[in-house]
Amino acid sequence: MSEKQSNVVAIDLRQAVAPEPVEKKGYGTAKYVTFGEDNKYPDFLLHCYDECSILQSIINGLSDYVAGSGFVVGDAERIVNEKGETYLSLVQRCAVDYIIFGAFTIGIRRDKEHRIAFLDYHDPRTIRLNEDGDEAYYCKDWSKSNRRVVTLPIFNPKKKALNRSEMYVKAPASRSLYGRPMWGSAVKDVMTAMEISTFHLSAILNNFVPSGVVNFNNGQPDEATQKTIEKRLNDKFSGAQNAARLLVCFNDSKDHATTMQRLAEDNFDQRYNALAKSVKENIFISFRAHPQLFGADPERQGFNSVEYEQTFKLFKETVVRPLQRQIEAAFATLGSEWEFTLAEFNINFGKEATE
Repeated sequence: MSEKQSNVVAIDLRQAVAPEPVEKKGYGTAKYVTFGEDNKYPDFLLHCYDECSILQSIINGLSDYVAGSGFVVGDAERIVNEKGETYLSLVQRCAVDYIIFGAFTIGIRRDKEHRIAFLDYHDPRTIRLNEDGDEAYYCKDWSKSNRRVVTLPIFNPKKKALNRSEMYVKAPASRSLYGRPMWGSAVKDVMTAMEISTFHLSAILNNFVPSGVVNFNNGQPDEATQKTIEKRLNDKFSGAQNAARLLVCFNDSKDHATTMQRLAEDNFDQRYNALAKSVKENIFISFRAHPQLFGADPERQGFNSVEYEQTFKLFKETVVRPLQRQIEAAFATLGSEWEFTLAEFNINFGKEATE
């Protein structure tokens, strides 16, 4: 068959590519190690948090379990910087970052007597490290070509002469320079959940498009006319409110009649619902969590308080308490005057347990 006789074109299907948390030495004179192919992997993690409702629900709930009940020991109301931020609010922000990014970072400033006087919250997206992990580089926006980078030594409790330093804390499971979130194994599932939401939104906004094809059998008009016809059809028939409207055509004759062909839907709705259930399970598995603990288990018809209590107790001992201990240990390196103990979250009262 000649090229003119065939109008069949091979289509390259999209291939899903998840951003990888690769670490590479910076180019030129830069001493910092980049994070991600475009040095924006932390931004990708935050984007996942912002756009995936399942992930955001788990992270918000888990951060409440970790630091939402405040301190049992320690001065929670202590002002830690000129912005008037309390010690508790700083720790709570760090807890959220620790779960989203697998790391948190704070700026440390000493007074003239070399005592730690101020703690500044820093977004983990703004921090890069050198290969040895003993120097930090702060930049408000790493995507800018004319970025301003501030170099700071990594906090060392023995080096009290340093007026300013940066404390970078990463999850113990991280085997590389930068932290990795506990949900890192479910990144593709999070991306899939985001795409499912986009699919359903598009199905509503473009209801007419996937359900049928309109063929005008009276010749091929010029490109401008094609665009005009396409725009009129989309304006008139697309959208949820027009889902059941009739298509009315005005033709010169039957020979020039407009035809409409329905497209087979291939059970897309059922396939997407099954996929949504699968990715949801995988996301919760990555946190070692049960959906019931986060109000995300609509399929359950009843409520068993004993089962709920046992599930939460296991989750608290295997996930929540380890996170609390890691955060407490990190801040304890600042000195005894900065030590605190996070309260255990009580599912019944929202206060520390009195076991």
